[in-house]
Amino acid sequence: MIRRLTFRSRVAFAVAGILLLLLGFGMYLFYRPPGHTVLLSWPLSRALLQAMPHSAVSPSWTDWLPSFIHVLAFSLLSAGALGMSSRGRFLVPVFWGAVNLLFELGQYARLSVQGLFPSAWPAPSLFAHLDGYFLSGVFDAKDLAAGVAGTLVAIFVLRAAGKTVEPLSVERPPSLRLRRVAGAAVALSGVACLLATGPYQECAYDPVYLSYSELRQPVAAGGPQALSKTGKIYVYGSVLLINEPNKGVHIVDNADPRAPVNLLFLSIPGNIDVAIKDNILYADSYIDLVAMDMSDMNNVREVSRVKGVFPYDPYQSISDTSVYICSYDETRGVVVGYERRRRQND
Repeated sequence: MIRRLTFRSRVAFAVAGILLLLLGFGMYLFYRPPGHTVLLSWPLSRALLQAMPHSAVSPSWTDWLPSFIHVLAFSLLSAGALGMSSRGRFLVPVFWGAVNLLFELGQYARLSVQGLFPSAWPAPSLFAHLDGYFLSGVFDAKDLAAGVAGTLVAIFVLRAAGKTVEPLSVERPPSLRLRRVAGAAVALSGVACLLATGPYQECAYDPVYLSYSELRQPVAAGGPQALSKTGKIYVYGSVLLINEPNKGVHIVDNADPRAPVNLLFLSIPGNIDVAIKDNILYADSYIDLVAMDMSDMNNVREVSRVKGVFPYDPYQSISDTSVYICSYDETRGVVVGYERRRRQND
């Protein structure tokens, strides 16, 4: 026999969930800067912003409380839509807590969803929105804690409602289908709400590409260059290998640490890391792995290349986190920069 929440309890949970979402919406309207998020860029939000007062100062609790509200509200909405068994009243809050966790960790890792799927994947718009959230959002450990708190409160509330259940001996197929549709609608709405609270990014930039043929030209060893921005430093005997991010590697003679001599510069587009063994220098070049013979410093040369061994990252060469590229085409080459999109009347 199935035991689910009573109809009255389900309605109460659904109403409570909606009220919590309205509370969260009101917080964004009152405390967040206009245009700060996707949610506040909508026409309705803009109209409400013009018609109501707005706080110039945001208390610290407004940063994390929306995460708490999101997990609790959609746990209650799920209970209202699904009725849920005793096990479901535990698993559903855990699900929403996990969703909140994944979105926060995506911001921490600055995950590019578009880079994980082929360019021909049928949902590029969704991936672009996810990229906008992960790459331009700000990770906050308080949001993680708030999500966990929301999960625990939702479990407590829903488990406490265990006394208000009714037996259901047979569940008819139409009722089961309706619950599944309602559950799917709540799940999609929950993810959409998270995306709506992400940073608002105008589609204003197009990628600048370096073609694969240009990328895969043999690595050239040129004269010494001044170090402008240094990355990782690798020590090999009396030689220093100093990475200049996305540019290449400086080779420095450090036999006399008091007077190091800059010997030469290896131009390696997209280089971030290096390693050397048996006089063979290994370096990444965007998505490729390049090997160079270092046995003769006067004749450093590329000896092999493994193509496409590293993941494609369209933001590798873009340090400005406010830049949002709406779409890119991996077949055209690697992204090395960006340019402002031209409008039709420009």
